[in-house]
Amino acid sequence: MSLIRCLSEETLALKEVMERMGLKGRDNFRKNYLVSAVECGLVKQTHPENLKHRDQKYRLTEQGKALLQDGEKKN
Repeated sequence: MSLIRCLSEETLALKEVMERMGLKGRDNFRKNYLVSAVECGLVKQTHPENLKHRDQKYRLTEQGKALLQDGEKKN
């Protein structure tokens, strides 16, 4: 399951996203998936002012939702 599909309808914590994607390495996940998605504007944080906030969660931006819809139309 991709990061975009994981967040399609939910706001999830880092650990929840990793579990759904079947990934275990937190640093690897952040480096290879999450940071890129946030920088590209596909995913946003619930607490962008404090990256280490204990209640930090992630959700799709409008751009991320549009990408998801485009992918579903092609399938």
